Amino acid sequence: MRLSGAEPLLGQSSFEHLCGLLEEINRSDPRMEFVLETNGLLLGSNHSFAKRLAEFKRLQVRVSIKGWDEESFERVSGAQGRFFELPLKGIKNLIDAGVVSWPAVMYEIFGSRGIEEVSKRLKELKIKPEELEIEYLENYPFVAENLQKRSVPLIDKMI
Repeated sequence: MRLSGAEPLLGQSSFEHLCGLLEEINRSDPRMEFVLETNGLLLGSNHSFAKRLAEFKRLQVRVSIKGWDEESFERVSGAQGRFFELPLKGIKNLIDAGVVSWPAVMYEIFGSRGIEEVSKRLKELKIKPEELEIEYLENYPFVAENLQKRSVPLIDKMI
């Protein structure tokens, strides 16, 4: 199973709802695994959330990185640039807590230069940059509109 789209971790109450769902999954079919996709902000702001997620052994967490520095993070995510480090810290907190997790970036937004820059940041946190998942943008109309409003230039896909 995979939970994706919007942001499933918006605060303490949504986190508790997620934990309730994970408890149900733990009681269900033992072959079932659960992948949580998140921006990692909540997980980077408080390591206790990552520790709590470590209780769920069939959980995997994919953290979507939205920029390679404060400026790009602000432009892509719409959040203040000062929060740029939180997703990176979130991945570090998850790894330290023993949760299977990895970072992901969109090629069309990062390009080779952005991927190289975020890989350096991951190395600084002792996160293996080779675990960085490269994903490709599904350019739905609302996505294109949001990126255009934020003046985010898109890079052509790798050939």
